[in-house]
Amino acid sequence: MEFVVLLIEKAWNPIQRQVGYLIFYERNIKKLKEEVEKLEGKKQCVENSVEAATRNDEQTNDNVNEWMKNTNGLTKATKEFPEHKGHLRTGCSSGFIPFLWHRHQLSRKAKVMAAEVVKIQTEELGNVAHKNPLSENAKFRNTYEEFASRNQTLKDIMKALEDPNVKMIGVYGPGGVGKTTLMREVAKKAKECNLFDTVAMANVTQNPDIKGMQEQLAEMLGLKFEEESVTGRATRLFQRLTGNKDNKKNVLVILDDLWAGLDLRDLGIPSGNEPMEIPSGNETMEIPSGNEPREFHSGNEPKEIHSGIEWMRCKILMSSRNKDVLSKMDVKDYSNFGLGVLEKEEAKELFNKVAGLDKDDKTYGELAADAAKSVEDYPLPLLQLPAR
Repeated sequence: MEFVVLLIEKAWNPIQRQVGYLIFYERNIKKLKEEVEKLEGKKQCVENSVEAATRNDEQTNDNVNEWMKNTNGLTKATKEFPEHKGHLRTGCSSGFIPFLWHRHQLSRKAKVMAAEVVKIQTEELGNVAHKNPLSENAKFRNTYEEFASRNQTLKDIMKALEDPNVKMIGVYGPGGVGKTTLMREVAKKAKECNLFDTVAMANVTQNPDIKGMQEQLAEMLGLKFEEESVTGRATRLFQRLTGNKDNKKNVLVILDDLWAGLDLRDLGIPSGNEPMEIPSGNETMEIPSGNEPREFHSGNEPKEIHSGIEWMRCKILMSSRNKDVLSKMDVKDYSNFGLGVLEKEEAKELFNKVAGLDKDDKTYGELAADAAKSVEDYPLPLLQLPAR
């Protein structure tokens, strides 16, 4: 007897469902309309959020773009659904068989579409957008001018960057000779030549702000700190710069305007003579505590790879007014480059360009020479002269 009851139930349920399509035609159509209205309301909210994010220079997340695409396709289909000619034949005047057929098919389709609308309408999207990483051009906007006295130094630095045995490079010279401008040009060319996946730059200054420098580097690396302490951030930077088995990107770190020796470990920058253990899973790497007697660590040792250990994948470019500062950082003489003032003719040419003068304009020839002489051929003061 139980078998018969079970058999009847299994046979009746499909029949009941099909009959329900006939009976609840109007209700299914109404339900679809209501759910579509809810979806369009959510779609409008998402579009508003996307528009606001775009104004804030944020990039829409892929899942949101996919959701918008699916939503647009579905809402288009639901708008076309009421225009189906079959709806005109759901009345009894169309004949008994056509009436049942169209009523059943359209009611069933409305219910299926309503379920699809509910599914996409209740989908959790999370954050609509994320910050766009700074473009390399935006990071290193520059006023570099090509001069013979600069071009050779630039070539030497680029050659050192290409040398796998050189990990630390220095540029020294008096204030105002254009070290920062040259460093930015190096950064731009290093990216253009695909020498590095990422270039990050921080300004050290006479009174180093370790936390501030960490922020500068992190921003250019696309890294967001969750840690508040300098030590915690140093560890996070160390992990990012050394990479892991799945992230073997080359990074150029530029530290501009050093006035004194700086221990790279305080920042979280790996040094070439310290091995880096590859962590398994999410365990945290540790950098030296610095409690032991400290020396300024360099990176000019050849890159080596040992079992379970990888050496730093980043190079370090530093500038200072004093060559001795860079030497104490263990920058070798062969990768330490001096930058002096402009040649007389170069200084005049730069002044003419800044002032908007024709280089063949004899009227202002002496003015250009006097201006260059007054600032002792330093490019920075020349760049700061007002144009006529």
